[in-house]
Amino acid sequence: MSEAIDLLKRDEAPLTAAEWAAIDETVRQVAETNLVGRRMLPIYGPLGGGVQTVIHDIFKATTIGGVDLLGQSGEGEVTPDERHYLPLPLIYKDFRMHWRDIDAFHHGLPLDAGAAAVAAAWCARAEDQLIFSGDKRLGIAGLTTASGRLTRKMGDWSQEGSAFSDIVAATAQLLAAGFDG
Repeated sequence: MSEAIDLLKRDEAPLTAAEWAAIDETVRQVAETNLVGRRMLPIYGPLGGGVQTVIHDIFKATTIGGVDLLGQSGEGEVTPDERHYLPLPLIYKDFRMHWRDIDAFHHGLPLDAGAAAVAAAWCARAEDQLIFSGDKRLGIAGLTTASGRLTRKMGDWSQEGSAFSDIVAATAQLLAAGFDG
């Protein structure tokens, strides 16, 4: 947590460690409840406020790994076909806590972190919007807007076995296109 504390410049705010802990717990609970995209995709970070781009390599290899006795066939080498530097936007929502609420916490009352909770919920929505729909203004594609994405018409899931059949067919389509895992 010390890295996050430095990243957030918490020592510059007039809050105690207990107040920060209460805010952090509220934000964590709200984020855990609201974030959908992170349940489907591996998300890594935080990377730090100064990181403005991430590398995205594209691999188009169509052959499986090499098999020989000395490992010298060259079949097993994988190198990226393309490298892109993607902008890393900030997702944020400022909030303000009233000094009287903080003072009440000092006197044993629960900290009213409602403003932090609302800000966290809006940030969760913004993150999911970015993951699923992208942001045209920033030139970022989302899962539903990316060019070259695979799509599949959904069957009637009210029919027994239809959902399973659709998922199996979609998985086969992804595997055939080289999207393992």
